[in-house]
Amino acid sequence: MKKAIIYALLSLLPLQGNAQEEGSDELKTIVNEYFEQYELPGYHPYNKFHADSLKVFSKGRQLKVYPNESFYSQPFTPERVEKIESELQSLLPRTYRKYKVIVMGKYNRPISEMVPNALRKERKDNQRLWGNLDYDGAPWVRNISRPYTAKKGLEGRHLMINPSHGRYYKFGTWHWQRPRLFCTSEDLFTKSFVIPYVIPMLENAGAVVCSARERDYQTNEAIVDNDPNPLNYYQPQPQGAIQYASAMGLYQEVAYEKHQWASIPTEEICPLPKAALDTLPGSLWAFALPQQINADNINPFRMGTARKIKSTSKSDLLSSASWIPEIPADGRYAVYVSYATLPNSVEDAHYTVYHNDGHTDFYVNQKMGGGTWVYLGTFYFKAGQSQKNCVVLTNQSKQNGVVTADAVRFGGGMGRISRGIAGTSGLPAFIEAARYYTQWAGMPDSLFCVGDIHNDYSDDIRCRSTFMNYLGGGSVYMPDTFGLKVPLEMGLALHSDAGIRHDNTIYGTMSICNTVKRDSIYNYPSGLSRIAAMDLSSALLNSVTRDLTAKYDITWTRRELWDRNYGEARTPNIPSVILEMLSHQNFQDLKYGHDPNFKFDLSRAIYKAVLRYVNGQHGISDVTVQPLPVHNFSALLNGHESSVTLSWEPTIDPLEESAAPKEYILYTRVADGNFDNGRVIGKHPQVTIPIEPNLRYDFKITALNEGGESFPSEVLSVYHNPNSYKEILIVNAFERLSGPAQIEYPDSIGFDLRKDLGVPYQATAAYAGAQIDFDPQYMGQEGAGALGHSGEELVGTVIAGNTFDYTAEHGRAIAASGRYSYSSISRDAFEQQEADLSRFKMIDYISGLEKHTHYQLRTYKTFTPRTCELLTHYLHNGGSLFVSGSYIGSDMQTPQEREFTRNILKYDYSGSAIADSTDFVTGLNLNIPVYRKINSKHYAATDPDIISPSDNTAFCAFIYGNGQAAGIAYPGKDYRVLAIGFPFECISRPDTQAQAMDAIIRFLIE
Repeated sequence: MKKAIIYALLSLLPLQGNAQEEGSDELKTIVNEYFEQYELPGYHPYNKFHADSLKVFSKGRQLKVYPNESFYSQPFTPERVEKIESELQSLLPRTYRKYKVIVMGKYNRPISEMVPNALRKERKDNQRLWGNLDYDGAPWVRNISRPYTAKKGLEGRHLMINPSHGRYYKFGTWHWQRPRLFCTSEDLFTKSFVIPYVIPMLENAGAVVCSARERDYQTNEAIVDNDPNPLNYYQPQPQGAIQYASAMGLYQEVAYEKHQWASIPTEEICPLPKAALDTLPGSLWAFALPQQINADNINPFRMGTARKIKSTSKSDLLSSASWIPEIPADGRYAVYVSYATLPNSVEDAHYTVYHNDGHTDFYVNQKMGGGTWVYLGTFYFKAGQSQKNCVVLTNQSKQNGVVTADAVRFGGGMGRISRGIAGTSGLPAFIEAARYYTQWAGMPDSLFCVGDIHNDYSDDIRCRSTFMNYLGGGSVYMPDTFGLKVPLEMGLALHSDAGIRHDNTIYGTMSICNTVKRDSIYNYPSGLSRIAAMDLSSALLNSVTRDLTAKYDITWTRRELWDRNYGEARTPNIPSVILEMLSHQNFQDLKYGHDPNFKFDLSRAIYKAVLRYVNGQHGISDVTVQPLPVHNFSALLNGHESSVTLSWEPTIDPLEESAAPKEYILYTRVADGNFDNGRVIGKHPQVTIPIEPNLRYDFKITALNEGGESFPSEVLSVYHNPNSYKEILIVNAFERLSGPAQIEYPDSIGFDLRKDLGVPYQATAAYAGAQIDFDPQYMGQEGAGALGHSGEELVGTVIAGNTFDYTAEHGRAIAASGRYSYSSISRDAFEQQEADLSRFKMIDYISGLEKHTHYQLRTYKTFTPRTCELLTHYLHNGGSLFVSGSYIGSDMQTPQEREFTRNILKYDYSGSAIADSTDFVTGLNLNIPVYRKINSKHYAATDPDIISPSDNTAFCAFIYGNGQAAGIAYPGKDYRVLAIGFPFECISRPDTQAQAMDAIIRFLIE
């Protein structure tokens, strides 16, 4: 605080009072030449370096140099500051040789003050550390089914992560906030980092993560509430129970003995003083589903009632509330709960989410966060209404108080806020701007609707920060402010800044903070110095540029660290930063940015920066980085015993020594249920477990250490049929993750979605549409004709990618026959296989969309030389092979590769199949429906190979709908092969998959 006051006073002092002169012309020339020639490898600001001014203070023998923003926005370390000032010192003319050189930054701060605390070996600035200020209560949400605690991660820390912009209303129509360029828009692009990567990494480290935009890609929605309305009707129940049913589900209460549910009076539920009640737009402070489309004057959390019940520590005769939704369609749905916060609310309200034969338990701290949506997790639900798909809240608690209940929401849904004459956006809620989600989440309209009622642009920028303040107000980190008391301690807004490099190089990463708010406010409400946000900015830039440079053997450009007056950096009451990850307008950036592998690596760098910064703010330097996913995974049955041996290898992170795994978690799925919540299985990368016969088991492994949990391995599957002496090996060789096809010529650059959309991780909604304009001379412009200008035919389309779950699909089809056992193995483990493959009567080789291209950041190949060697040896010893994939011919074009496919697998590549209207393949006396068009359910075979028999010993066994050859069969006396030019798992009907697999196996091994 003292330092901030001093800076403020210094900035008001007239320099002339102490300055004897502004320096000679010689001195100015020397200083200017130094800055003009200054270079810092990897740092590439938009403007060149120069000195704005300099002041000579003869009384104190000081020379203060004031460089431009580009210079003082560079990364500073103690060593770099010393080097700059000593180099300037050595260049001074004799007259000034004994003067001390001080290089100044913004707000009259020496650049030495801009060195982050984390890089200081001594003289740390305690004003920008939380010090003794810390939250020590129960976290807002805790998954008590999770089998670990991240003791050296982010356990119990509360963070706000916002992906930039979204669709918004302006002057009668809905608009994008950023242009459609290179097949995307910033409104869509940043979510492809935040949703699948950044948030899960932080949550795997134990953090509770909030966001001001809808996080669920599910466009279906079911909301179940306690309030009867025209959409709900009462159903008589036994004494002590009530039940309301609606088109979207069933709300049910059961009460026992003295613990009865009751409605909460308004004066008790409202967090405002009684004197303020008259100013409220409604008399209630709980959720009710609006009876009409939401308009600006409708806050759904001011329309309903909530219920309460006394808590009990006893486990028998518990009272409960249940929300049983009518799930519109099979799929994954985010689950959000709401409740009321009362003075005697408990910290451990026990929710159980039942999901497709599984369940996951949570404690929710109801002392905070009442009157908004609280995210629990995302789960797979079957269509319809069932006790297997519901949320149950009991009144069991370790604390003496009350448990409250309001509504539960399943799925993200469609946009629901009506604006002006335009109505709703007609798009999924996850695409819309924060302005509309925050209204749906109960934020008072005084915080999201204060600008131009005909243009929501400013309100959207404002509400991202005000929602953060609204959630965190009244907590230890935002004292003396109104809000829901969630102890948020850091905010991060992820953007993809629009900027171009005309030299066709990477534009890179920059960050923006705000260390002096308007009216010379130097501190947050907690008293923390606002320079703490500069430390966060620096940590993010250091982590991103270091990791990407090392990972991709390039110099990932570091841009400026701006200290500027941007709303998302200025308005929050806790340290908050805007990170411009890269430029969506710059082709070279998006060559990396569209690739899922790069998204993972950049997101991991962000997570690591947050990990170190948040802990460092509390004086904790001993942190552990969560591990990388395991590899070389295999799941092999043990002969005719009912057991399976799982083995894998840890992945060493060359950038992080602490990221080594210490233990592993095994997740298991039986038949068609959900994966369980996992169990820790020790430190050895192998385990043998018993299994029941005639049940399909699916497994995935995560690595674990004190920093948290890795992303999961691929899924492997096994099935033991005790009556079978024939075992099949499924090899998962579909590992590919990729961005779209690239075009890069002197007169044409961009991306070609029609040629190859790439392969997303799990799924993506990042694409707006195909690129239309490719002329580089119109670089940097917007709209039709501009380089990168793209359509919007894919807006709102969730495109399924690689789920790494295809051994289970193939295994389901094999198990359906009831005649065979099977094991499965990853391709990298298969290539290291030393055991005799002859135990397997057939190999089912999954190639999917695997192929090699010049534009991928990782190397993928349908059949590697090692795979060709193994399969050749296996077949020559009498084996049988089923191979499927879209590029099993086109990806094999060298003489050696074609020799393998022609002479061993018995097929030739004859081109790509033209999509036809039927999307059917005929073969095996079946009409086989195949996913040929992109969709949200399953990745599509958009341009599968035409493969034809290579000699007269093989024959065409499958035909595309337009008559082109789709697959061959080789019934040799030495071995047998059946190969199809489309992925087997792209057969869209499970019953057809089972029929087809049964016929394939009969041909190959019977």
